[in-house]
Amino acid sequence: MTRSNADMVSLIETKLQSASTADWSTAEKDYQIEECLKEFSTYHPHLVDVVLKIEGRYGTVSSTSANNLVDTTKGQFVAADATNEKVIHNTTENKRAVVLTQASTAQVGLSADIMTKANAQYEIYNRFCWNHKQVFIGDVPEYNEIHSVEYPIGTRRNFKVYDRVLEIDKDNIPDTNANTAKVTNLPDDDILVRFNMPHQLSQLTDWVGVVASSAAAAATAISGSTFQASGTLEVGSEFNIENHKTTYIVTATAAIATTVLISIYPPLEAAAASTWAITFRKSSLEPQFEENFADLAASRLAINKAPKFFNAISLGGGVVYQNFLTWGERRLGETLSKLRRGVPPKTTVRYPTD
Repeated sequence: MTRSNADMVSLIETKLQSASTADWSTAEKDYQIEECLKEFSTYHPHLVDVVLKIEGRYGTVSSTSANNLVDTTKGQFVAADATNEKVIHNTTENKRAVVLTQASTAQVGLSADIMTKANAQYEIYNRFCWNHKQVFIGDVPEYNEIHSVEYPIGTRRNFKVYDRVLEIDKDNIPDTNANTAKVTNLPDDDILVRFNMPHQLSQLTDWVGVVASSAAAAATAISGSTFQASGTLEVGSEFNIENHKTTYIVTATAAIATTVLISIYPPLEAAAASTWAITFRKSSLEPQFEENFADLAASRLAINKAPKFFNAISLGGGVVYQNFLTWGERRLGETLSKLRRGVPPKTTVRYPTD
């Protein structure tokens, strides 16, 4: 059975032969466990799937209007263009602006007056992006690396990361206009990104609650209730909602009360009804690796404690510093050797770009 956070702390204390807070405070243990969850995922990845949207719309200005983009031909603008900070690129004059408002499917307001010539060509990009092949990943909670990218879902692609922007290696992006009055086939604009995130070890003691009040699709926060009496929902905690296929991630610390507002990523895939179950993940550590994780945390704690005895005369004499350091380094060396043996060699694969 998967160990809870309390069970893991007990295992680490057993390896250190110190169950009290005299040698290591609770805060020290909690901090080291958090850091080791990040480190452990570099050896045994914890992959979380996030579906983003590629942006491939383009068109021609049908008439000019100050600080606006007007295209009655394609009628492809939606209200979310403003809230998602879509970028408009005037490719005729090489000018860019951000969508601020949406007046109709044929007109959006811009942050700058860049569409001053009739019949100018334009393209629409995702937030902070500068071409159709890019998606913004700056909203994704803490992650170690990107494992893989699929577009369309099921087809692997090579990619590059420019800080908060991910660019896929594909020759062309199809038009993603979803105005059914203008197009007969809806475009496939989903892009699947697998993030290697820190492993999870929830400090909760009761992992199930319910949606306290209904939430609409695309919401970035939900209200939850009937959790344990007290405690904290930590940033990075993962949970699932009944009837949803997405794994959600907590993006802001929240104290548990009768009801608690939970900030989440990604936004809700669909509406969530009140009383639907919310189930937090107890642990992402596979049972066969829990012993190795405990060894990693215990050895790091021992090494970090050694400097405390630089100028101390303790019960163990003048070699206490060396004893802590030597034990920790030896255990760490053994643990890392075990972890590295299970890591497959990294290979480079060239995926098709068509």
